[in-house]
Amino acid sequence: MDLGNRMFRFALLKLAGNRAVEAAALRYGLRLGAARFVAGETLEEAMPRVMELNRKRIAVTLDFLGEGISDLNEAAACKDEYLRLIDRIRSEGADANVSLKPTQMGLALSMEAAYANIREIARRAQDTGSFVRLDMENSPYTEATIAIAERLYREGFTQSGTVIQACLRRSENDVRRLTKAGMNLRLVKGAYKEPKPLVFPARGRRRELPPLDEAATPIGSVHRHRHTRRADH
Repeated sequence: MDLGNRMFRFALLKLAGNRAVEAAALRYGLRLGAARFVAGETLEEAMPRVMELNRKRIAVTLDFLGEGISDLNEAAACKDEYLRLIDRIRSEGADANVSLKPTQMGLALSMEAAYANIREIARRAQDTGSFVRLDMENSPYTEATIAIAERLYREGFTQSGTVIQACLRRSENDVRRLTKAGMNLRLVKGAYKEPKPLVFPARGRRRELPPLDEAATPIGSVHRHRHTRRADH
């Protein structure tokens, strides 16, 4: 990564979670280029884009953006948006599922409240034949996110899965742990700035992280059966 890109990434990470920046992004973001990545500011704006992609035989994952919540009432409101989203996917017959950030459901405030919100979304997804993925955030939330994913799976919500960040040293063990139960995983590079002891050195990641097809049996076998998906993130 060249110096310019490193500085740009550092600035974005520093601004993440800033309320003023978030408000400005919501107001001006689509005009400044975010429209390339954001389907719309409302569900009504997003669904035509989803159906357009479906007509091109492209499946879609939908997120309701805005994980920077400050109380559990906001978390409940985000949960309700996801329920609406899942219902709309079903009514439109869209080839789509949803992904969410656990902190948006209240994880930074209350583990049990967050689980209750996520469980309600997982139930709706399961009842409608959809799927919900728990996005992985920065390392303070890694273990809690995995614990929620495991708990959902134990309760029978098998139309759910989570994300593993390949840059973390713990990730191979996490993949072994989760694929043992047959959980659907998405493998990403990882974009958060993490403490150095927790991650592989950037210059050494290609050497130290084995490709999926050369990795240990649980990773490779799951990849072949499409339970693990790779993505750059």
